[in-house]
Amino acid sequence: MNPTTEFDYLMKRALKILDPKGKVNPAILPTSFSEGYNNIVKPDYVLSNQTWIDFKLHVSYREKYAMAWKPSALYSSLRKYIDHSANTKQRLVIIYGKLHGTEKEIIFPIKRGRKILVNDLTDFRRRVILVSADRVVRKLGPSEASIGQEINRLISQKR
Repeated sequence: MNPTTEFDYLMKRALKILDPKGKVNPAILPTSFSEGYNNIVKPDYVLSNQTWIDFKLHVSYREKYAMAWKPSALYSSLRKYIDHSANTKQRLVIIYGKLHGTEKEIIFPIKRGRKILVNDLTDFRRRVILVSADRVVRKLGPSEASIGQEINRLISQKR
């Protein structure tokens, strides 16, 4: 299993322990065909309170504008999930292993085509919640320590 896939798998196990009523990779249909993203999506995890979560072993604030067909993981996720009609909170939690760059590197507005998804840094901070995997690992009990150890091993690996 490659490190990114393994990270996703372990984080899903951890979240299922912490929120057993949540759903792993649910296929979510659009609830209406509005201006938002209107395809079926599969967030990595949806908490029981309907918060959408995406897991990223590596996430960068830097968009790869030189390669529009290959956006960074952060921007790819935002373009699929942030304004999906079924995402009633219009927010996305990203649980990451390593965070690269700084908020200063974000180029606003963040768009999908001509549609503005995130206007500015204030809007970004309100709608995109970045959470270190360490915070999740710390919430696991002693009986789940092996999951936390494996997550930490993946985070400490070089790219």
